[in-house]
Amino acid sequence: MRNMHKYDELFPDEFDAELKRSPIVYCAFGPMEYHCAHAALGMDPAKGYEMCLRAAEISGGIVFPMIPIAPNVEIAPDGKFYDTLASRDELRKVAKIVPSSVFTSIDVCEKLYYDLFESFAEDIGFKVCVFMGSHGPAVMLAKKIAKENPVFKGMKIIMAGSLSHNQDLVEAEYKRLGIPRISHGGMWESAMFMASNPEFVNPEKLKDAVPGAYEKYMFKNYGKHVVPTYEEIKQVSLEFGERLVQTSAERIAAEALKALKEMGVQLKENNAMTQIGKKTLEEHKAYVEQMARISFFFARYHKEKTPDKSVGELLRDCTPVFYHGMNYLDYETKWTNPACQRIIKLADELGPAPAAEFEERMWAGIKDLALERAERFYPEDVGMRVPPGWNVGSLKYDTPKLHLPPNYCNYHIANAVFPKSIFDDPAYLPQCFMEMMDKGEKDYGYDTLTTSTWLNDNPRWLALFPEEWIANLSPRSEGASWNFGYWGQMVTGRGIFNEKAGRYVREHGELRYKTRGSHCSFAEMRKHLNTLYD
Repeated sequence: MRNMHKYDELFPDEFDAELKRSPIVYCAFGPMEYHCAHAALGMDPAKGYEMCLRAAEISGGIVFPMIPIAPNVEIAPDGKFYDTLASRDELRKVAKIVPSSVFTSIDVCEKLYYDLFESFAEDIGFKVCVFMGSHGPAVMLAKKIAKENPVFKGMKIIMAGSLSHNQDLVEAEYKRLGIPRISHGGMWESAMFMASNPEFVNPEKLKDAVPGAYEKYMFKNYGKHVVPTYEEIKQVSLEFGERLVQTSAERIAAEALKALKEMGVQLKENNAMTQIGKKTLEEHKAYVEQMARISFFFARYHKEKTPDKSVGELLRDCTPVFYHGMNYLDYETKWTNPACQRIIKLADELGPAPAAEFEERMWAGIKDLALERAERFYPEDVGMRVPPGWNVGSLKYDTPKLHLPPNYCNYHIANAVFPKSIFDDPAYLPQCFMEMMDKGEKDYGYDTLTTSTWLNDNPRWLALFPEEWIANLSPRSEGASWNFGYWGQMVTGRGIFNEKAGRYVREHGELRYKTRGSHCSFAEMRKHLNTLYD
């Protein structure tokens, strides 16, 4: 599926509409550069581009194609790097030190960047430009341009870099892991690169790598401590990279929206930060259709991998179409009602059809029923009310379960603050957890938290928990079940379909976040939350 914020994937009418809704342009600059043996060469522009794409998902706006052109700095007579951006002649010296890298002289970069900004401001009409210099010297140039031109030809320029909006998180994680220095190509940067594509980083390539020209130069002029080691890089994780990239995107998006407001731009309803009303009936009908369609896609896709089940059985057991899409609640009997049985039979009949045809014919077959039920259950659906029985804000704790130890507090998650996200207020979920532990302790003598959810694969959620919870995480589940413990990631805070999550399923054939279980003591959870939020 197309990304409706990518400049190069928009049709002209779509571009014009998005420009009117949110006149922000995101632009990432970075060179092809060597970052040691463990990393692919496109680290700098790729990680900056990923931050821009995620920020645009939040604020609205358009992301210009990744620009792999950026400067570097001069080498001083003592062999150390200056803080002066280099001319073409000076760059030839750098090229001998940093293999496989392509840098561009400061005069060319500055002219190119200014030409682009002039086009953005005068020819297109953007009001805010986020200049993402995801490479140290590119950040230097970004700061220079933003300082000299806070408003350039009617367009506000905002500077951003790899560390500009997340350094607090990097420093905290390095302190926790005992990593002494934030290095070029180090664990932090590699983790962010993995958020673009996990295959772009391979720590094992560094394990037995022979020091090359770059490493030898840095050892001689700075010392061995400045080059990342295998011991550091083997601690890299996709979870940490996701947290860095997503947090940066959220902070950058907030800054861009603030700049738009300062520029006197009236925001339209195009972005997550301005969509504050409850979903409309038409939006709910669209949500039901998209949940049905993604269910049809998923069941048909997995039939090839699950020959022992029919398409209809996969639709029933592994997708949210019946319970969360159409409000048929008889999951305990596996949806034996006549309507669901007819849909299962239709799926089996259409199963041999090509995937696209299967999806269209399935939707045509259930459309009238699905939309009738969407209208009937709209006032009670996700994004419209808290589910019955929720007893602590967005959390619900169960009575003791026979399959769990008697001291285990099993809990569930919903969104009681719709149309906002449960993550919008950083104090909200900690308050819910504190209250739930107090009540569960009093009511049932609970002293241990436990749950199984896709959120346990999400860095923003995991940041709420102590090391004991992280250490006890179960393996990432394969496949899916019908419930929101798997499929909750398909729903936004407003209760509408999460288009980004839907694209991921269609591109990869699986859910992005895998369901995992875990547990930890109340004592460790309280200690961790007090440390974070006191």
